[in-house]
Amino acid sequence: MSTVRWSNYTVVIIFLEMRTYRALLIRIALWQSSDVMREKKVATRATFALLLALLSLAASPVLAHAADLPRHPTSITGKAGDAQISLQWSKSPDVALTSGYLVEMSNDGAITWTTAAQTNRSAATSATIDGLKNGTTYNVRVLALALDGARGDVSDIATLTPQQIPTAPVITETTPGDKEISLVWTFDAPEGTSISGFVIQYSKDGGVVWKKGKRKIAASARTWTMSGLDNGVEYTMRIAATTLNGVGTYSSAEAAQPYAIAAATSLKVSNTNSGALLTWGKSASIKVTSYSVEKSPDDGAHWKLIKSVPASVTRYSYKGDVANLIFRIGAIDALGNKVYTVADRGLDKKSADAVRVNQSGNAALKYLLAAIVLLLLVGGAWMLGYRRGKQVMVDDFSDFEVK
Repeated sequence: MSTVRWSNYTVVIIFLEMRTYRALLIRIALWQSSDVMREKKVATRATFALLLALLSLAASPVLAHAADLPRHPTSITGKAGDAQISLQWSKSPDVALTSGYLVEMSNDGAITWTTAAQTNRSAATSATIDGLKNGTTYNVRVLALALDGARGDVSDIATLTPQQIPTAPVITETTPGDKEISLVWTFDAPEGTSISGFVIQYSKDGGVVWKKGKRKIAASARTWTMSGLDNGVEYTMRIAATTLNGVGTYSSAEAAQPYAIAAATSLKVSNTNSGALLTWGKSASIKVTSYSVEKSPDDGAHWKLIKSVPASVTRYSYKGDVANLIFRIGAIDALGNKVYTVADRGLDKKSADAVRVNQSGNAALKYLLAAIVLLLLVGGAWMLGYRRGKQVMVDDFSDFEVK
């Protein structure tokens, strides 16, 4: 006889015995009406004593059977994949009482459960559920099966959401800089897949050994600059999208070599009537795309951009007062990396004023000299004309004869 049937028969017996014994006690109490109260108490106590005995008798096989059920598995974990869930768990502590494990699944918030997988090995610690719907959240649990196939205790619930493995991003630009490489990529997330971010890997040996970048990249990002690299070393880089379930497919690898840009050389500031003339030597780096001309009125505490000029330009005329100004030239590459020359100074205010006074005096002297030269030329021309005219008159008078 099975345990369930025995338990049902026991309950029926208890019910019938209680009614029979209770009726008997009532009759005895009525026959001895003078002792009704005392007999009623006796009957009540006897009833409870009999009930307790019968309950113990009914529960003994149930308890005995419960002792034969294996306890639930522990440490249930899972990983969701593309339309599937992979589960792992630790074996039931009662391996000797276990015939296998049953995996149950719910997609309505743990209200209704269906069998998702079953294994008939007591040593089993994993199972895979296929054919699931991506983007749907599933609750899963595991229970151990007894030797007779009865269900044991249920484990904790794991909640997982299958998702399609993200496709590979496409790297569209790889731009090296000073100790850094900048990447630009495109990516379209598959339908039903929630992207948590991106991960970049780099290799210094052409892709034999890959290392993971330290920074987490936001899911909305489509460009990233990895810094702290070694100049002159070629890096191979690739990128993949990540989800809560793991890393997707990596992109094709792209290689680039960081470099250091060189500053412009030999900055010289020469004062002019209208300001200053700045000249400098070209940067030795072919990566330089432009130069920035900058000035500071407070000995370099604050700098202001005057103008950006192409890399082919090596001079600039500054118009304005140069008193107390210092200048510098920044060599700039395509990424905006910039290195500066040593700052050079225009004249201080006193010296600038002296230069202007000197230049003004020199100009006046030049004008005076020009005027004197002009007067001399005019006077010389006049004298020459006068002498020639006088000679003509003498010659004319000499032609007359006195008669």
